[in-house]
Amino acid sequence: KIDKDLTKSNGGMTDSDKMKHIEEAVNDIIDGAYMKEFFIFNTKKLKRIDPRDIDYIELQSQSIKSNNDRMILVNYIYTKLDLIEYYIKILESPKYSKKYDIPDSIEKLKSYRQRLLKVRDYVMNYKIPEVKYGIDITYPVGYEG
Repeated sequence: KIDKDLTKSNGGMTDSDKMKHIEEAVNDIIDGAYMKEFFIFNTKKLKRIDPRDIDYIELQSQSIKSNNDRMILVNYIYTKLDLIEYYIKILESPKYSKKYDIPDSIEKLKSYRQRLLKVRDYVMNYKIPEVKYGIDITYPVGYEG
C-alpha cells in the first residue's frame, strides 16, 4: 500500500501527505506488533501432564527389587506431585489462572494426585524381598534323592 501510493507520479500528494501516510502505515504495523506480542506473551502455555507417566509409575511400582528402585520411584512420584500441586494452585488463583494456560482440568489434576499418593503409599510400605545368594533348590514333596 505504501509503495503503491509513493510510486504514483501524478498522485497529487504533497511531501507532508506522504509523511502522514507513512506514519499511519508504520503506526498500524507497530500496533499490530504490540497486539501480536500481547497475545503471544500474555499467557504462557504450560506442559500437559501425560497420563502415560502416571501409568508408568504404577507399573514400575509392581517391579521394585531394591531400595534403589524404591528411591528412584519415590523421587519421580514427588517430582510429578510437585508439578501437579503447582498447576492446581495456579488454577485456583484468579490472578495466575489468567497468566498461564494449563491444558488439564483441576478435576483431572486432582485425580492424578490421588493416584500418585496411593502409589507412593504402596511403594513406601512395600517390603523388598530378601535376596538369597547361592544355589537355592526346592525339592518336591516326597522326593528322596
